[in-house]
Amino acid sequence: MQALLKTKGIGNFLNDQDNNGNTALHFAAAVSKHEESSTMVQLLLEAGANVDVMNHKSLGPSAVHILTLTKDEPRILCILLECGASPNARVDESTLLHITARRGFPKVAYHLVRNGASHSAGNQNGLMCVEVASNCVRYAMFEGISSTQPGFTAKQKDLVNHNKGEKNAHCEFRDETARTRLADRLLKWI
Repeated sequence: MQALLKTKGIGNFLNDQDNNGNTALHFAAAVSKHEESSTMVQLLLEAGANVDVMNHKSLGPSAVHILTLTKDEPRILCILLECGASPNARVDESTLLHITARRGFPKVAYHLVRNGASHSAGNQNGLMCVEVASNCVRYAMFEGISSTQPGFTAKQKDLVNHNKGEKNAHCEFRDETARTRLADRLLKWI
């Protein structure tokens, strides 16, 4: 792959689309179950692949990635987001966050929200992401919100991110009072 990407003029072909409108980046993002996939995505982006190219179903590489995920692994999504993919991309009448919430991927939801995904956007039924998410995914979304909001005090951030250094979503609260305080604060913010 690295040798191919060093070929003179490869940039002219990186964003070429197949009969369905998919690029090499769409395919690399879709095979996230393989260890090499994140490396391929990174190499393609470094070589100039366009993170915004839509296929014939109006899906960009990040949407294809979310739709083909088989486990809660945000590595490729984070690479795509760092290179400018929209965290608010839509798939039909839903957002990436709605799909992530519905599929039960708290780590992916955390990174989407942390990178600016709207937790209040509606789907085709007018439901917000928090309304379709399990408690675990909802909590991960709140962790993502609190990690980026300057209005949260250090104590409130500690409450949400009580296991420092971990990027995983946590579904446990220290006690009912802590859960209630967090919920009250988040509802006021929303």
